[in-house]
Amino acid sequence: QLKAHFQELSVNERLIRESESRFRQLVEATLEGIVLHKDGIILDLNERACVLFGYPRMEMIGKGVLSLAAPDYVELVKEKISQKSERSYEVKGLRKDGSTFWAELCSKNFISGSETLRITVVWDISERKRIEEDLWKRKEQMENFFYNLPVGLYRNTPGPKGTFLMANPYIADMHGYDNLEEFLRVHTYDVYANPDERKNFSDLLMSQGKVEGKELLLKKKNGELFWGRVSTIACR
Repeated sequence: QLKAHFQELSVNERLIRESESRFRQLVEATLEGIVLHKDGIILDLNERACVLFGYPRMEMIGKGVLSLAAPDYVELVKEKISQKSERSYEVKGLRKDGSTFWAELCSKNFISGSETLRITVVWDISERKRIEEDLWKRKEQMENFFYNLPVGLYRNTPGPKGTFLMANPYIADMHGYDNLEEFLRVHTYDVYANPDERKNFSDLLMSQGKVEGKELLLKKKNGELFWGRVSTIACR
């Protein structure tokens, strides 16, 4: 019985070693940095984490995780650790050479024996942030272009009534409104001299997809009428 029990233990030990080996291979094969730490001190990590932060493995073990965050984000990381937060968040990571990179962190707390450990996954999102910043700049440029053109521009929903979604200040001024916010509160058919003409124009647009140079009798806030040349395109 002892011999059988010893053989069983030996098999289990071998299986555990094989399982640990496969787990280590899996951790090392991931594209994300994985850091195991306790009370903010690194206990273990994978090679990807070493590459992300620019440290050799042995320099990382025993290092405080707060030293891997850019100065402006140290308090945020400290707060997440103290709260045992498991929600993902974005910070700037600090490399050994002093350079920074955008990272998304997601942590999970777990019990190992009598200890509470925390495992953190680190994604390098520098490229995503660069694209976001580029898109934001393009959006600002388009908004500046849109709002400063000396012609009336607006976007609205189709139909006989129509709701303004956005507009530039010039169109509000053209119709005699005090400001853009006031103009956006009215319906599209309110700026037509004949509300029925709004329905006809909307139906024409929806059937053709676009209308160019249509002359319409329009109305100002004070009721004064004027002629306008309108070109529009349906965006689906």
